[in-house]
Amino acid sequence: MTTTRTVIAIPPNCRDLKDLPVLATAIDGAANVIVSGDNDLRADDTLRAAMLDHSIQLLGVKSFLDYLKETADLSRKDF
Repeated sequence: MTTTRTVIAIPPNCRDLKDLPVLATAIDGAANVIVSGDNDLRADDTLRAAMLDHSIQLLGVKSFLDYLKETADLSRKDF
């Protein structure tokens, strides 16, 4: 008999406890980016570093659009 265990990520501490479910979902879902206008998320350097440990960037809308453009530009280059 095989037992399946569900692993739930424990997100890093952040200023606003209401953000914890979003962070946990991003970690569990292996997200690459969280796009938010929430300054509490983006201005907290400790949180940003902790999320980068999970390979998740915290970006604002403009930064995300720049990220998309850069990603698209890189995919068009011939190597």
